[in-house]
Amino acid sequence: MKNKRFSILAALLVSMILLLGICPAALASGGVVSGIVWVDKDADGICNNGERGFNAVKVTLQKVENDGSVNNLVSTWTEKDGSYAFAVVEDGQYLLSFVLHDDYRFTRHGLESSALPAKGNESYTLPFTVSGGEAISVHAGALSGNSYVSIIAFEDLNLNGGRRESEPRVRNVLVELYYDYEGTAYLIASTETDKNGENSISHLSPGTYYIKATLPDNFVAGPLGEKVSSFYNCMQPSTDETCYSFDFELPQKGGVSLGIGVVTTGSLSGSVWHDANGNQIKDVGEGACADVIVTAHS
Repeated sequence: MKNKRFSILAALLVSMILLLGICPAALASGGVVSGIVWVDKDADGICNNGERGFNAVKVTLQKVENDGSVNNLVSTWTEKDGSYAFAVVEDGQYLLSFVLHDDYRFTRHGLESSALPAKGNESYTLPFTVSGGEAISVHAGALSGNSYVSIIAFEDLNLNGGRRESEPRVRNVLVELYYDYEGTAYLIASTETDKNGENSISHLSPGTYYIKATLPDNFVAGPLGEKVSSFYNCMQPSTDETCYSFDFELPQKGGVSLGIGVVTTGSLSGSVWHDANGNQIKDVGEGACADVIVTAHS
């Protein structure tokens, strides 16, 4: 998005607010929050020349209170050119929420679109600070189409990281889709595998994500597979029921299929003793050795 375009837009929005009768003195301790919502046809997260504004998108200004709670203040709908504006009369932290038309979702976050990735047509921004009568620009990009993540969980009986049709599926695996931004993880959506060990999350924003899976009791993630595919285990091996995928890129249209290969847990027990006669047999009278550290290796 060209800076000149946004500068002209911000000036027009401020002028519009003044024409509506909002006294400049009322803005002295707050400011103006304005921006546009546009249709990001090429899904690059940038408002390029020729990409139109998005009319009649609901935008809500929310106040972040000192205790962390969020309160809705006022809502508006974007104009034909996709623009909106709010007058903020109090210094503080705020965020915006957006509701697109039903068949749209949000473009990739972090370039010129401030709306976080989402499942479906509703999203919000991260908190931002308004103070001293300043003007804040916050924009959001929208696009049509569908991006999805599909999951198949299976028991990797031969421990090869791959899925054979004969290997049983695993139900009741909790799958959570996360987006990481500047070191903070945001939960975007979740689902659970069905009786066939399958499920999917659809209508997602394009972007970079990772999966967290919580497995049923007595399962851990098995060996990592060779490819990113539902025919291979895409989760990093784990020592408990929680496991994670590596980051993956979700395209504008289409999806990514991931396998979750699990193995059953077992137990290992034994004893350590002082083999006085060196015959490798625990004879009567040979005492136990205490405080020995035992480490299992695969």
